[in-house]
Amino acid sequence: MKQIEGLRILHFQSPVRFDSRGVFQHEFDSNYKVLEKTVKFLPKCHHYVVVPEKHNIPDDRENVTLIPFKYPRDVCQIVHTLTGLLLEIYLIFVLWILILYFVINQKNYIIY
Repeated sequence: MKQIEGLRILHFQSPVRFDSRGVFQHEFDSNYKVLEKTVKFLPKCHHYVVVPEKHNIPDDRENVTLIPFKYPRDVCQIVHTLTGLLLEIYLIFVLWILILYFVINQKNYIIY
């Protein structure tokens, strides 16, 4: 049976608990608690943990590397960003259709 040691594991969590300043509250986040249990269960593996940029997580373990990442703070921000992007793409598409329509019609007027 293969032993689980010496492996490198990437943990990409989904943090949900932030305070009013935008600092990640890892003490109260259930996803982070599961991550901590996984790190304790596999002590002979090296763990790369993607964490929010603003956090108070202690970086005192030699088998854990914290990688800062800019997480969005809430679901509304994600929806707003994606909606704005999709609306921008749609408007560009409609603008190109209108430009092509007027260019084609203008050529017909020039021919006559």
